Amino acid sequence: MNNSSNVWTTVEIIVAFIIGYMGVSYLIGYFKRKSSNKSPHTGSTSEWERDEAARRFNEERQQQEKEAQRKAKERLEQEQREEQERRQQREKASNGSAKNEKYYARVLGLNGRENFDDITKRYREMASLYHPDKVNHLGSKLKAVADNEMKELNEAFDYFKRKFK
Repeated sequence: MNNSSNVWTTVEIIVAFIIGYMGVSYLIGYFKRKSSNKSPHTGSTSEWERDEAARRFNEERQQQEKEAQRKAKERLEQEQREEQERRQQREKASNGSAKNEKYYARVLGLNGRENFDDITKRYREMASLYHPDKVNHLGSKLKAVADNEMKELNEAFDYFKRKFK
């Protein structure tokens, strides 16, 4: 019995040693993992590194969203420019035949066949009425009307300049 009790005692010591070794190893691993979450310079993925990665991901996503918004805005502006160009082309096509010498003469208030000096004199008279400096004190609607009239006068005068020169 003495011999068997020594064996059991030895087995108990070995089992206790193994259990103790496992417990200490577990605790060391636990504390290593816990301390690695606090330090940004450890080899394993820490909480700090995960937060940093999430922050970078969010920044990249925001940049992508801004870029997408910028591209959408550019596309919209390009479509508006193209539509305006198409509208102007349609107006030119529809008014191209209508805007002739008679039309421009009517814009300048001319009645018959005048020479370039008469046209220049009439243009200056009309421009003095509708020039932006002359209507600056008026309301915005009247300024807009005067601006349109001035554009028509300039277009008519350019037509006659090309014709006579």
